[in-house]
Amino acid sequence: MLITANESFLGPDAVCVREEVRRRRAFFDVREVFRGGAYCSFEHLLGQERALARGLLAVLALLRRHRLEPLPLSRYYLYRPTDADHGGFHSRHAHGFRYLDLVGYAVAITDAEIGASVRALDALRAYVHDCIHNATYRTFRRGPDGRIFREQYGFNFRRWNGLSYSPARQTACGSINLNLLMDGIVVLKTAELLSHRSIAAFARARTPAERMLVADVRAELEEIGPQCPSWSFHQSVTNPTLEFLERYDSPALMEALYRAMLTGQIREAAELMRRLSGRGWRDLFMSSAFSSAPGPRPEEEARAA
Repeated sequence: MLITANESFLGPDAVCVREEVRRRRAFFDVREVFRGGAYCSFEHLLGQERALARGLLAVLALLRRHRLEPLPLSRYYLYRPTDADHGGFHSRHAHGFRYLDLVGYAVAITDAEIGASVRALDALRAYVHDCIHNATYRTFRRGPDGRIFREQYGFNFRRWNGLSYSPARQTACGSINLNLLMDGIVVLKTAELLSHRSIAAFARARTPAERMLVADVRAELEEIGPQCPSWSFHQSVTNPTLEFLERYDSPALMEALYRAMLTGQIREAAELMRRLSGRGWRDLFMSSAFSSAPGPRPEEEARAA
């Protein structure tokens, strides 16, 4: 499906916006993504890469069990760049899921110390991570400049000119950037899914490099030191998310935030945050620049405020 169930199209020309997005995806040329090196869709790799194929079957079953719609394997790729980059989830060639194009990819690991099963685990991590991003609720509308933009993503919002509801640098005590928080939750949920017993065979590490990568995939932060390639990522994304969740010491908070991401309905999470912090959602997270900027107020934010 080129339009997913968790996408809404807004504005007076919503029908036209929806059709433009559908056509963009239908005629998208994946060569625009890969400017050098080889690439192959997961759909074609099912018959070529045994470890990845076994892992994908297990992951697809896990995603459906958790009511997450898997990304079409025909629109997800394994990319092998030509330069000396070691590849993997933290590669400089990994640029994230392309929402408007409904296309994603994993960057193949080139490190000879990492065997086929653990390499497959890293590619599965990228796929699950992007499946959760893809399952996150989003709305599209046309901006004053004529271009289509994503107005709501999960529990964050933005204007047509890129101005975010949540400031990049949160200075309010007890707050956090909402995009960072959602990415951290995706990391933790991906780690939770890939710690399932059906994936255990892919996490049998034999070398120090494999042990570091498995710890990275499972977000076992006590095993990840400054020498690990994933150290800076977890310091800037996973640790701040955990610190935010631990500050409020509520087992229900992460699940309420996760539901808000998937549904786009933030009232439950906002009410819980009010009980835990004594402050409203807007007071905690909204930037003064967003509040004073011209443009329609996002409907869901208004209901939660």
